Amino acid sequence: MDEHNQKLEPVEFTPVGPAQADGASRPDGHRGRGTQIGVAATLGGLLLIVAMVVFWLPSRVPEATPPPPVAVDPATRSTPTTELSPWAEAQSLRQRKAAQEVLARLLEEQFRLEENDVEQWAGEEFAAALAVAAEADQLYRQQQYPAATAGYQRGLEQLLAIGDSAEKLFAEHWQQGLAAIAAGQAEQARQHLQLALLLQPEHNEVVQALARVEKLEQLLPLLQQAAAAGADLDQAHRLLMQAAALDPQHPRVVEALAESRRRITTRDFSRAMSAGYAALEQADFARSEREFLAAQRLRPKAPEAASALQETRLARTQARIGQLATGARRAESEERWQQALNDYQAILEIDETVVFARAGKIRSAARVDLERRLQRIVDQPERLADSQVLAQAQRTRREAAELEQSGPKLQRQLTQVRETLRLATTPLPVSLQSDDLTEVTINRVARLGSFRQHTLELRPGSYTAVGVRSGYRDVRREFTVAHGKSNPVIEIRCVEPI
Repeated sequence: MDEHNQKLEPVEFTPVGPAQADGASRPDGHRGRGTQIGVAATLGGLLLIVAMVVFWLPSRVPEATPPPPVAVDPATRSTPTTELSPWAEAQSLRQRKAAQEVLARLLEEQFRLEENDVEQWAGEEFAAALAVAAEADQLYRQQQYPAATAGYQRGLEQLLAIGDSAEKLFAEHWQQGLAAIAAGQAEQARQHLQLALLLQPEHNEVVQALARVEKLEQLLPLLQQAAAAGADLDQAHRLLMQAAALDPQHPRVVEALAESRRRITTRDFSRAMSAGYAALEQADFARSEREFLAAQRLRPKAPEAASALQETRLARTQARIGQLATGARRAESEERWQQALNDYQAILEIDETVVFARAGKIRSAARVDLERRLQRIVDQPERLADSQVLAQAQRTRREAAELEQSGPKLQRQLTQVRETLRLATTPLPVSLQSDDLTEVTINRVARLGSFRQHTLELRPGSYTAVGVRSGYRDVRREFTVAHGKSNPVIEIRCVEPI
């Protein structure tokens, strides 16, 4: 045990005997019987009081614990020379007990601080508190218990103040240690953090910070090399990433990495915007949009990227409309009316407000319909045998002939239609044979009656001859009249009895 913790030798107390009842004695010869009775009563009361003080009162006061630590020179001990009365003795015991209670708290706080190595972080304050306790110890040995209690209390309060300052002291060393790490001062950081760890041994962040200190020797050169990389942003960033792998929390690493990322983002953003505009000038809209989208990912809130994307998409739309318009006009000039109609429809799907596309769609649709009707006349001339179909075909021919814009294709169609209509209106001879008993009718043409042979002229087309005879099953014969081929003889007779 060190000099501050030497065991105190408690002062032994000897109960003091009872005082004399009246302090004066009378000669035996002058005492009367009543006087003897009074003296006896007085002595009996005093004996009772002494018995209570000696036997009963000590049982009511807890046995004093010998006071520990704080050394006192045996030469300074003083032995009381005056015996105390029982009442004074009881008061002294109470005062002594009070001093011991404060001393016990003082010793508990002393031991707690010593376990936390208080000498290393508050040595002077701790020594001063123990000096106060040692002075109180001397007063205790002199049985000056109230003064000793006050001294012990002052020492206790000083120790408690040291304990209370530990939190503040920890915070100071912790912050100074972190500041030293940030400044790259390894030794200063180590000292402050070790003191902080003494104050709070279980503090995990202090342990981690001490580990960071050990990596400063590797980290600082990487920061210097990154700063020296200059315009080589990628090399600087690689060095900073190595530093971050050592200590991602270091303020200089965090700041340098953030600045590096900002500079790289600025560079890549500028490159993407430049490449996007270069592609836009070449009408490479797909590449232009890719570059502007890459720029927007780098800076999502940048108005330049959003504006460039809108410009690209508008240019692409205009280019597409222009491309379709050119194709539609070319198709019209070449009388490819279906293609022209498709192109104008595609333009309107992009932007339904384009006026020329609306007009072009109406014009192209009309020509597609006219072309279809003309071609049907040529492809299906047999339909012209119907007078209504013939009349409609003639109106279609006139409609086509009256068009102002008439290209070679339409002229060829008109020539074919005219020839088809001419042939359709030129009758051809048709021969029919029967048995002179069957009534013959050419549907939608004429009722011919019965005959053995009949010849009539019919326009080219498809016809149906019907034969009827009483008592026999009706017969039907379908035949076609056309130019350019020999027309067969149509036989129609009812020969199957019913």
